[in-house]
Amino acid sequence: MKTYIPDTYLFSVLSDEQNLCGGPLWPYMHLLWNSTGNSNGYHGIVHTLSAVEKLYYALSWYKENNIIIEHPRELMVGGFVHDRNHPGKKQPDYINISIALDAVCAFIIKIGDNVDFEFIQKVVKSTEFGPNGQVHTATTEEERILRDADLSQGQSFNPRDIGLIMWGLSEEMGLSSDAMLEAQEGFLGSFKPESAWGKSVYTPEFINANLHRIRMLRNHTLSAE
Repeated sequence: MKTYIPDTYLFSVLSDEQNLCGGPLWPYMHLLWNSTGNSNGYHGIVHTLSAVEKLYYALSWYKENNIIIEHPRELMVGGFVHDRNHPGKKQPDYINISIALDAVCAFIIKIGDNVDFEFIQKVVKSTEFGPNGQVHTATTEEERILRDADLSQGQSFNPRDIGLIMWGLSEEMGLSSDAMLEAQEGFLGSFKPESAWGKSVYTPEFINANLHRIRMLRNHTLSAE
């Protein structure tokens, strides 16, 4: 399976063109579109939609490999809302998750979507990140998939994601871009995918290659004075 996601893939996701998650997801794009955190340096609409694309791509991988995912739609909805209304500043993640889930149940009832909100909560809460990494132990594959998709942007070296992390996330965390660049090596080296999909993509060879890239970037920027 190719790992490249086309620029227009989001529209395939929103329309559920591969019939992977029980129907179109356009109502959740509406919900996300009205998030107060969309313009955040990192935890905004770009990060969220990147995660949503990867979730759908992961569902395609599971289908190709004949692995059943019990709650695909709940997983996708969790992706749309996991950073909804994020304040864009450093604070305990459980607060961010509480903000993200606020009024989502009422929205689901309003649009009449047949999803398990308790499972959506479980999936979203599993993304809580603390000073020592993931706070909770994932007990379902859906949780593991969302956690991998949520953290995988740090494994991307396209210009957009370099900007999001080195300037966007650093601003939210109160770090300089140089300090963020120094910290990235530790993050990349500690990243351990949990889902079957994540392990197929983010292999030790893939991660080691990215460690080499971050060292190159650090050596040729921080020392070029």
